[in-house]
Amino acid sequence: MNIRLLFTAAIVLTSTFVYCENTISGGTEPTGLQQVEQVSPSAEVFYAETQLLPEAGNTIVLPDTKEEKDSTEIPPKLEPMVLGGAGAVLLGTGAAVAGVFTAPVLLLAALVLFGAGAFLTAKGWKKIKENPKLFKGEKLAVANYLVIGVVGVVASFYILYFLFTI
Repeated sequence: MNIRLLFTAAIVLTSTFVYCENTISGGTEPTGLQQVEQVSPSAEVFYAETQLLPEAGNTIVLPDTKEEKDSTEIPPKLEPMVLGGAGAVLLGTGAAVAGVFTAPVLLLAALVLFGAGAFLTAKGWKKIKENPKLFKGEKLAVANYLVIGVVGVVASFYILYFLFTI
């Protein structure tokens, strides 16, 4: 097989792993122990203490905490520049992968798109930091920077591979 294809497949497969947190919501504990939370006030700081009771059944008892939402509060919306940066990074990644297999000129287009994505993400992140109650999208901005970094590292290895095979 072509070493370029194997290298690209390895990079794509390793970059597709997503780490998720397994949460239990209203289900049963696997150990058969009941979870009881006690809320203790201490100098205007409230914390929850969790205890597992062996004599209880397989149910989780959570305190009934319903937060009342202020009707005048506007929920934050996704910052459009960060979303535009994500689109540019996505297109740049596609152009970079296509440039490896087809025309190397597409690598220049990927470089321009990554630059535009970094610029838009930086502008959007600045707006998020200035007014976090109005805009959200900080995790998307971090993801944009991580994709740019990973693709940059892979591109540097590709350039080294290309230089040593000539």
